Amino acid sequence: MVRSRAIFFEYNDEEIHFDLGTFALCMYYAVQLDIVKAKKLFDATLSEWTYRVDYDLPEGNLTSDNQEAHFVVSEIQEAIAFIKDDLIPALNNEKQDLLNQYGGISNFINLHDSTTTFLRFYGIFENDFSESDGESLAHYMGLLKTALQHSIYVNQPNIVYVK
Repeated sequence: MVRSRAIFFEYNDEEIHFDLGTFALCMYYAVQLDIVKAKKLFDATLSEWTYRVDYDLPEGNLTSDNQEAHFVVSEIQEAIAFIKDDLIPALNNEKQDLLNQYGGISNFINLHDSTTTFLRFYGIFENDFSESDGESLAHYMGLLKTALQHSIYVNQPNIVYVK
């Protein structure tokens, strides 16, 4: 049995996770809605070290072991508003399974891997998917919104990692 890889978000002794393909599907869909807002959402899900490496910023004392999420309150607030006002309603209105809409798993992986945007950060594989219908993806985005809201409430970053 091959296990799918997942992205985890920890906050307040809670943990949410997405299969990596499911997360990539949500982010790809978000880019189709608004690439600028989707980028802020995506950045809020990166560790600070990954963010700095990706943007060629000084790493300071951070290493790849750092799991604290990139934390800029104004950008996280914008990401939360995007999830609430745009992404969740759009996903809930989807009548067709998103993987089918994008031509199936293999075609979606090709679309994802050939993107020239920030999404290329995560490589995904066929066994990395669990959900692909709009309603389920909207539910996951609601969980992510809650995690991001909590980080602002306590004024500290969530923990984020892939395994």
